[in-house]
Amino acid sequence: MQKIQTRIGSGIRVEMTEAEVKKDLAAGTEDAADRAKIPPLSADDLQYLFELHQCPDRVVGVEKGK
Repeated sequence: MQKIQTRIGSGIRVEMTEAEVKKDLAAGTEDAADRAKIPPLSADDLQYLFELHQCPDRVVGVEKGK
């Protein structure tokens, strides 16, 4: 399984497996949705975020309106 380099909240670099990144994204967005009392992200939105984390480029962005 591929390791993904990313950063945690404090800015420290870490390597995570794809499964770890997906689990972390799901947990973080569910927590944010609960706190804001809004619906959680869809599976498509979570996949889009995962693909951003998977990108090896130094800088990434999203389409306007996403």
